[in-house]
Amino acid sequence: SLYQPKAPTILKSYKHKKNNWTLTYRYKPASPGHENDTPLLLIHPVGIGLSSWFWDNFLNEWDGGEVYAPDLIGCGLENGVADNWIPEKQGLFFPLSWAE
Repeated sequence: SLYQPKAPTILKSYKHKKNNWTLTYRYKPASPGHENDTPLLLIHPVGIGLSSWFWDNFLNEWDGGEVYAPDLIGCGLENGVADNWIPEKQGLFFPLSWAE
């Protein structure tokens, strides 16, 4: 069989209309023959310096349906596109209060 290179990962962004936040995410189109597969959503762990780049090795090897890997709020800041998480400005609370 002929070798077919895997689809490249694309860095995209989406501007939320209601609160004007920018979401940055990695997108990888489906590999040939997998166009009808269910899309895969990858969520990176939370920690200092982590963002969707966490999935780069996986995405480079993935040979299946399309994949979305978003940067969580306050993570990423790739190319200065994603927004900082400023609780006082955005009306969110420190994570410990989420369980209340």
